[in-house]
Amino acid sequence: MTIAHRHDDIELNYAPSAIDYLIDGIRTTIPARTVVAFWAARPHQLLSETAPLWLHWLTVPLSDLLSFGLPGRLTSALLRGELVSLHDNGRRPVEERLLQWTEDLALGTAERRVIVTLEVHAFLRRAASTASTVSAADQRPEVLGDSRGTVGLSHAAIMA
Repeated sequence: MTIAHRHDDIELNYAPSAIDYLIDGIRTTIPARTVVAFWAARPHQLLSETAPLWLHWLTVPLSDLLSFGLPGRLTSALLRGELVSLHDNGRRPVEERLLQWTEDLALGTAERRVIVTLEVHAFLRRAASTASTVSAADQRPEVLGDSRGTVGLSHAAIMA
């Protein structure tokens, strides 16, 4: 990416090696083989010196994310602009799921898009209980836990 960009989606990233982004002008490392999500309304740019040969990224429309009714702590962390590490705790390896979603979305049918949306919803719901935020400054995670509801969301975040 030659310049920072933004869009009103939640972005999920996954790469075989650590990658560096500039997010809000702050260099941030996304750990290898970890799904990391953030609200892409923040200016972000993948730095070419750490760009791997391949990576997966998936954008989830903000309206979809809000309709999922995910645990409030996960949703509010994303809407606060946190970088959230989503730990894969399903039986199927995350790389297999990402490849399946890529194939399904490439078909371009409405039915496959519905299937991917449902599977992403389930993935996020499973990962919510062990999700953690990653601080750009010190890279130490803070566990989010499994709080329910929208407690902690500002009125502006709920409206968004």
